[in-house]
Amino acid sequence: MGDSYWISQALLNIMKNAVEHTNMNGKIFVCLKEKGTTVKLRIEDEGTGISAEELPHLFERFHRGSFTKAGYGIGLNMAYDIIKAHHGTLSAGNRMEKGAWFLAEFPILEGSRTYQ
Repeated sequence: MGDSYWISQALLNIMKNAVEHTNMNGKIFVCLKEKGTTVKLRIEDEGTGISAEELPHLFERFHRGSFTKAGYGIGLNMAYDIIKAHHGTLSAGNRMEKGAWFLAEFPILEGSRTYQ
């Protein structure tokens, strides 16, 4: 249960970030799982990854990282705030291979089911 418009905006921002940081022939992986009372959505890319210095600041408003690209640095912060407003969490890190991962976790409210 949640606001489908805003949740889709949050996930679109994460996907947009993955696309922007992945080369033309790179891949983006998306996995959705229901585990117990939680829905987990993991998005992974084959991009450059996230530097150790940037990782703690990734979800801060106006943080653009070291990339000189267009944007205002609000997309990942907005995604974080939307997911948090739905009692969820958003985390990120680097894959063992090249690239980054993002994990959005949402609680399943009592009496609800995924895809209901």
